[in-house]
Amino acid sequence: MLIKKKHSLIILLFLLLTRFIYKENSHLTRSSYQIKDSQIPLSFNHFKIINVSDLHNKSFGKHNKHLLQTIEKLKPDIIVVTGDLINAYKPNREHALTFIKQASRIAPLYFISGNHEARLTNYDGFIQDLTNCGAIILNNKQISLKKNQDTVHLIGLTDPAFYFAENPYSILAYQLDYLLTNIEPTAYTLLLSHRPELMPIYSKRAINLVLSGHAHGGQFRLPFIGGIFAPNQGFFPKYTAGEYMEANTTMIVSRGLGPSSFPLRFNNKPDLVEIILNKK
Repeated sequence: MLIKKKHSLIILLFLLLTRFIYKENSHLTRSSYQIKDSQIPLSFNHFKIINVSDLHNKSFGKHNKHLLQTIEKLKPDIIVVTGDLINAYKPNREHALTFIKQASRIAPLYFISGNHEARLTNYDGFIQDLTNCGAIILNNKQISLKKNQDTVHLIGLTDPAFYFAENPYSILAYQLDYLLTNIEPTAYTLLLSHRPELMPIYSKRAINLVLSGHAHGGQFRLPFIGGIFAPNQGFFPKYTAGEYMEANTTMIVSRGLGPSSFPLRFNNKPDLVEIILNKK
């Protein structure tokens, strides 16, 4: 009888643990940030941005129905995809393209590549497919978002994984300098860059707002400590989730939506990020 009770307890604990792990990796949550800045043009007051980062081919409902419905209910002015839409270890291009096609019908969608896209075979073909599905590709590009007579400059950076160089970060910094060349210093700048660990590069150039991902929230998050490990930052990383400020630059880091090469998350549910601009 005692043995049966022990077996029942072990089974119960196993089922509870399985349910907990499932929720930690599949329960979609939303983080919302209010950005206040005097440089935000008046026409962009209450402008809403949704950041989809590190989806890695993850599904929230069939064909990502739940994720798409959540985005649509938030009524964004634009959607940005800040890298790692796909999982390079188990790539499913059609799944990624289906999401982009549906999401781009909700609002204009801007895409930059992450390190997983850098591993893809026929990357150029994938980018063309994304364009055909409605994505606006911003890899090392700058565009002007206009409302009435006001402008916000939206900049996108290609991930350093694309640069086969001894110091790929220096190439990224050079690209950013080039993209900023014709932007007046008083203009509001919004940067999409997959890598949060490069905050010193962004803040040195006085970017107003950076949207990023890559760190997966530190994978395992502990109270009072935060994330345990992040790619390119190592153990107890500095930039894993939420809002950071350095000098005049604010950076919002998504915890990401999908699994990384290590598939389990702890105290770190999938994170859809909402950013609202407010004229100060």
